[in-house]
Amino acid sequence: MKPARLIMTLLAGLWVAGCGSDNKPANPDGGPTMAACTAYCTCMVMYCNSVVEPDGGTVNFTPGGTMSACVSTCLQHAEWDLACRTTHCNNVPMNGGTNDYKVIHCPHAVGMSNTCPPP
Repeated sequence: MKPARLIMTLLAGLWVAGCGSDNKPANPDGGPTMAACTAYCTCMVMYCNSVVEPDGGTVNFTPGGTMSACVSTCLQHAEWDLACRTTHCNNVPMNGGTNDYKVIHCPHAVGMSNTCPPP
């Protein structure tokens, strides 16, 4: 295997390894931090707020529908596997940002299909 391909394979493996982990951002109240929620919601607003479904309809997967509502919602959900949700959202731009990847990863980024369920 060529060195560049090996490095990319290893990095991809590390990226996916965060999904389902117990390494949630620490918060004295036991919930996610403002920084973690802001990072997640920024991704969701940028890549998952207008996903064209196979039937032609458009879905906004951003929790609460807007950036401020997403952050507020995120901060209230200590049970979310935020590392997994953020990973799936970030999979969209890592794969070119096309609607094909939005249809796959945006539902996962909100915990659908039992992909990033609560612990």
